[in-house]
Amino acid sequence: TEFGTMLFKECNSLSAVTLPNTLTKLNTDSGSFANTFYSCNLLEEIVFPDSLESCDRYMVVRCENIKKVVLPTYFKNVDGYDYIMNCPSLEEVVLPVFSYTDANGENVVVNTGVAMKTPYCFIHRECKNFAKFTLNQKDNNKVMVEKDGILYKVGDNGYEGYYETPKTLYAVPYKTDSTFILDEDTMAIDANAVAGNNCITKIVIHSAVTTITQNTFQNCENLEELHLLGEVTMIDRFALCHCNNLSKIVLLASQAPELGHGDYVSATDETAAYY
Repeated sequence: TEFGTMLFKECNSLSAVTLPNTLTKLNTDSGSFANTFYSCNLLEEIVFPDSLESCDRYMVVRCENIKKVVLPTYFKNVDGYDYIMNCPSLEEVVLPVFSYTDANGENVVVNTGVAMKTPYCFIHRECKNFAKFTLNQKDNNKVMVEKDGILYKVGDNGYEGYYETPKTLYAVPYKTDSTFILDEDTMAIDANAVAGNNCITKIVIHSAVTTITQNTFQNCENLEELHLLGEVTMIDRFALCHCNNLSKIVLLASQAPELGHGDYVSATDETAAYY
């Protein structure tokens, strides 16, 4: 079963929906976005069936009271960004499986596409109450782990199959505590991992992390303090772009880090860096 664009548009009396478990594709109209649920303001939860394999951008848009979206367990062909947009009450998204072990003990790779890269790409930052990622089949999800609603990457799916990687901070929701302290067993931070979070005012990165990747903290508009406690050798481009309230950077590295090309920081005129 396939549906075209704007399947449920401005259905303001729609309070619950059950999609058929034969549904395989949303948005069959070439050159347009899905807008599957658009301005359905009574809906609080949407569960997409496991049969759904692919969808274009803008699956859930301007649904003012939506709190939870459950994506298909084995969502294969996701391509793009801003799948959930302008949903101010959104609190939780249940993500698909990235890679899992089947009943025969074999690893199965699920191609979830670039849209699962970060919350900044997948869930538009205007969803300011978004507070929690949940993983489908949490105990059998080999690429990602989740702790307190935050995603960490522990593996990857390469051309030759699954392989383990050092634990990497992958995606922080937009609504968190004001102080974010990175777990000490986390070895790296992915690009865009904290981007768009306006709750955080202070970030502490422990000594194992040596690179601040591009766009890591961009658009964290209320960030005031950044503490880098290790031998950070690189702060890549746009890492602190549009952090307009940043006033204090503490660097404990033995020498100043290399700065990537482009605007790596946007801060106040009084921003001070301490070495």
